[in-house]
Amino acid sequence: MKNKRITVVSNRLPLHAKKEGGVYTYTKTSGGLVTGLSGAQESLNFMWVGSLEGVDPEDQEMVKKECIEKYNYYPIFIEETLYDKYYNNLCNGVLWPLLHSFSDLASFSIEDYIAYKKVNMQFAEEILKTAQEGDIVWVHDYHLMLLPEFIRKGFSKSIKIGYFLHIPFPSYSILKGFPILFPLIKGILGSDLAAFHTFEYLANFKKASEVCETAASSETTIEIDGRSVKLEALPIGIDPVAFQKESQKKETIERAKEIKKRLGNKKIVLGIDRVDYIKGIPHRIQAFKKMLVENKELSDKVVFCQVGVPSRTDVKVYAALSDVLCRLSGSVNSSGPIEDTSIYFINNSISFTELCALYSASDVCAISSLRDGMNLVALEFIACTTNGVLVMSEYAGAAGMLTGSVYSNPWDIKKLAGAYKTSLDMPDDEKAQRKEEMQKVVFKFTAEHWAKRFISILSESLE
Repeated sequence: MKNKRITVVSNRLPLHAKKEGGVYTYTKTSGGLVTGLSGAQESLNFMWVGSLEGVDPEDQEMVKKECIEKYNYYPIFIEETLYDKYYNNLCNGVLWPLLHSFSDLASFSIEDYIAYKKVNMQFAEEILKTAQEGDIVWVHDYHLMLLPEFIRKGFSKSIKIGYFLHIPFPSYSILKGFPILFPLIKGILGSDLAAFHTFEYLANFKKASEVCETAASSETTIEIDGRSVKLEALPIGIDPVAFQKESQKKETIERAKEIKKRLGNKKIVLGIDRVDYIKGIPHRIQAFKKMLVENKELSDKVVFCQVGVPSRTDVKVYAALSDVLCRLSGSVNSSGPIEDTSIYFINNSISFTELCALYSASDVCAISSLRDGMNLVALEFIACTTNGVLVMSEYAGAAGMLTGSVYSNPWDIKKLAGAYKTSLDMPDDEKAQRKEEMQKVVFKFTAEHWAKRFISILSESLE
């Protein structure tokens, strides 16, 4: 595989560019996709294509040359107004809520779709400039659903195209009537391999494809335009060794002890999320309040710590959610004695060391997603914890992997409160058994494993 040219394509490059004194400096950024590909980079030869902001028009060719030479990154520069309509309006204002089954929050306009189409076409044009016979192109996520078809139409020679959707693909009943469903489905079907986190998402996509394209299909393939598109369920992982090593460092262990002490050596229920309506954070807090109301003996024995990393703060629904979380936290805290703070809401980003210390210090990690593609926080907690319990929403993609979790429906506040209580009361030997079972899964199905498996399946017909 090392001699195969692989082009990875995502909305943004994992790179930040900053101009100071006429000179550009570059900082690499992190994320789940970066983790997966960095682990596989030694055995795979790939170039990364994505948009890059903060570059003056007159400097773009110079910056492109520097990025290719230094990092093997190929930047695409998108006009600001066009990018706003494509990214903020169509991607995050329509596709994000729709694909997470929040169709009531999707506000569609044809003007924004035209921008989305233009950006996908711009990506295709740049990729085709360097494409060669036998190349592999791996397209990522909902920002670029039209891209596989555009690449296939523009390149007449043999090229393998893969597509991975990092968020859910909902049932056809959610999507039915959506005005651009047909071109989005057709866009993804331009690939040779389309993969999803779970079999549920795969089945939903297959059903939508059959309806929109009236295409023949088997369990894991769709026949279209004389080609077979392979479908796979490939859950992404993390780099568990990095989390485990960090959690075992002396400074992290000391910080975990300090957190525990500062919180009165009480048991800790932890939530870690971007502030997003899909995460079910209000439901999580309401369930914690209900547990305290129904189990008054716990009021001075357990605290809830929620890290809410600000996200899309210029979007009204996200800004409003932060206000709701602050009010909910205050409501719970004001209902008890003045000396008892039951909920700690941290509304900012935290360092990697602090994250691992929180995972290590906590007794329970609560995942209450109303809909979630995967949820890597669950995997990170399992990699770090020594004796913690995972409360898992049945609507998170990771639920099918981490079967040692205490499952709950986040819409049912009473049952979620019961899941907290069950987790806090769980005997140590049962905690250990569940944790060991899930750690085996997390350490086997890593981000590196996911990336290599995807490329292996995609390249099978080229071997």
